[in-house]
Amino acid sequence: MRIAEIAVVQKNSTMRATLLLISIMILSCVKETNVDNLSSQNLLIGIWEFSNANFDSEGVYNPNFSIETYIKNDELKDKYCIVFGEDYVFKSYDHGWCGTPPLSFSLTEGKYKQVDNLLTFDIEHYMFYDRKMEIIELTKEKLVVKVFY
Repeated sequence: MRIAEIAVVQKNSTMRATLLLISIMILSCVKETNVDNLSSQNLLIGIWEFSNANFDSEGVYNPNFSIETYIKNDELKDKYCIVFGEDYVFKSYDHGWCGTPPLSFSLTEGKYKQVDNLLTFDIEHYMFYDRKMEIIELTKEKLVVKVFY
């Protein structure tokens, strides 16, 4: 083999190795992002019982949003709850607009979409028309959202 042929073979090997390395790096980044989204999605799925609401981080009234906290629950109780299910099913369990006892609870079902930390809803329910939620905190036991009206 001549020196020129050896140089071409070495150059092709180096290019293949570089291309392989770049491909592995790109694929590993894509997989990592998908795993993060799936784990976030899995934490969201379940029954969330309303705990409290503040108008903003300092407790001051803001007509555009509120901060709401929910606690994970194993079952629906006669308290306001929201449910995030498999296949993006969303349910709202509440007593309607009249808060005068005795309260009668009902379950309304629709769909939700999640893009990063933003949730949007497709449900025929007076509390969720054009409503968006931004996930501020999500753990196995606690969900804190910024609700935009």
